[in-house]
Amino acid sequence: MVCPLHLNYLELVVETMPSNAVVLSVLMVMVLSFIDVSLSARIELFEHNNHRGRKVDHSYGDDDHSCHNLPGWANDKTTSVNTHGRCFILFVDANCQGRSSAFAPGQGDHANIGHDGFNDVTSSYKIC
Repeated sequence: MVCPLHLNYLELVVETMPSNAVVLSVLMVMVLSFIDVSLSARIELFEHNNHRGRKVDHSYGDDDHSCHNLPGWANDKTTSVNTHGRCFILFVDANCQGRSSAFAPGQGDHANIGHDGFNDVTSSYKIC
């Protein structure tokens, strides 16, 4: 037989326990806080092959399809790129003009873009 005092305590515990939905919601928020859910694009352009040397590292919004010119020190110096799973178009002239080549996952040699005829000629880029 359950003592009335213990019964009241058990009722209080059951009433104050969070529901499964609340617990799951809290857990979901905790998990999502560790995941980057932002829609962004990132490209790194390196001066040497195999992603070595000085680099330009640019992150921006997924909807930004505008042209970006390389800074003076990096102009015509790119030998490898990391597109972080996105597609980018590299251009030989400023303002996304001139000859171009797309670099997407599984397309082109990102570790040595010279194999694609783009060694030390890149002046600008944009998202595909």
